[in-house]
Amino acid sequence: MNSSDSLKLVVKQQNLEDISHYIYAIVYPIVFLLGIVGNLLSSLLFSVTKLNRTSCGVYFLLLAVFDTIALIGGLHHCLNIGYRVAIPNATYCRARVFLVYVSMDMTSWMIVAISVDRYLKVKYPITARIYATQKLAMIVSSIIMIIFIVKNVHLATVFIGDFSSNAADNCDANPLYPKYVAFFHNVWPWIDLTTYALFPFLIVTICNAFIIHDQYKRRVKLRKRNLDRSLITLLLVSSISLILCNLPITILAGVYTHISTSTNTND
Repeated sequence: MNSSDSLKLVVKQQNLEDISHYIYAIVYPIVFLLGIVGNLLSSLLFSVTKLNRTSCGVYFLLLAVFDTIALIGGLHHCLNIGYRVAIPNATYCRARVFLVYVSMDMTSWMIVAISVDRYLKVKYPITARIYATQKLAMIVSSIIMIIFIVKNVHLATVFIGDFSSNAADNCDANPLYPKYVAFFHNVWPWIDLTTYALFPFLIVTICNAFIIHDQYKRRVKLRKRNLDRSLITLLLVSSISLILCNLPITILAGVYTHISTSTNTND
């Protein structure tokens, strides 16, 4: 690589760091406040009203709770990248990363649970009315949570043990375990991408497609050829927004390692 290419690479890296700095310093606090207020209102709606007795009400309430935890966890990046405040502490690092990953997974899969619940109530309204209860929703949510605790538990162990200033986010894979370091940087991002973004997107999209198809068949029987455009729009938006919101986060997780390391090194 010649000096010209090296200079271009440095400039691009600096531009990326500057953009990230302003996003976390200015944009994220606004997103955080709006998200907290929205989740608080949602929590009140689905915990105080009669909606808390429905299966969907349970999923929406948990969605608000876990999304709030994820937003609070994101404040660390706001401090680290936006305001250059490093917190190299082992307990804090492991607890934060573990809770953020679990809460983000739960947020994504609560949307999946809502979509599946909605499909079952459209496809099998009588059966769903009997079995899609608050109790079943709590059981399903507990099972999903156990799965993601198991998936992310390694983030709360000694495998995460590099808290130096050169480590990404002062919280990186422990160099004493080289096999885990290789797994963490090369395999783990793909596992997280699949479980957090791709699988939820596929399931939500399939459920929405089945709902649209079922509604179409019913309207054909009733000799109403035109589908409800508002319903189709809502279902399509829910699928597209899920992938648009989740995919950039998983991509950023890979880029963030580079950004955070560069920031700490420059400081």
